[in-house]
Amino acid sequence: MPIIPHKVFYWTCPLPLLLFGVFWWYVNQFEGWGQWAAAPMLIMPIAFSFLVSSWGVVLIVQERLREQPVTNLVLGTLLGGSVVLLAIVRWLQMEVTQSF
Repeated sequence: MPIIPHKVFYWTCPLPLLLFGVFWWYVNQFEGWGQWAAAPMLIMPIAFSFLVSSWGVVLIVQERLREQPVTNLVLGTLLGGSVVLLAIVRWLQMEVTQSF
């Protein structure tokens, strides 16, 4: 029975990146204030990426407790959390550039 959450996780881990790409393309169709107004749409794939990466961490901990290999889960978690990591890196980049 524990194999089903893993399969669902493997199928959902690329979705945040794909959703972010689609929403990013849609937001870039606008110019000026329209782009600014449509930008909050990007919060949804970022939040979904956070949820997928959190789910991956839970699955990794469960597998480590059972002493099973977790390489695929780690890669899936990094893929699913890549949008959150990108958002954090961009935020840190803006903070650093504004501090100088």
